[in-house]
Amino acid sequence: TESKFRYIVYGSVRGLVSEHRTASGAQRSLIIDQRACRSLPGGNSYSDCEVMMWTTDGWRPADVQSEP
Repeated sequence: TESKFRYIVYGSVRGLVSEHRTASGAQRSLIIDQRACRSLPGGNSYSDCEVMMWTTDGWRPADVQSEP
């Protein structure tokens, strides 16, 4: 079924992190998730998430920049 959201932040390990109507909202969520994962004890955690965009062919990776 088609989502009412155009963008999601999703990772194969983390699963669905958030849903957004705008690319900028998804980008902010991606950056927050990356920072939160890096701040976990041990310092070796990372986010496997990326921003996905809904297209007529289903969910596809979006061209959204994450943090360096």
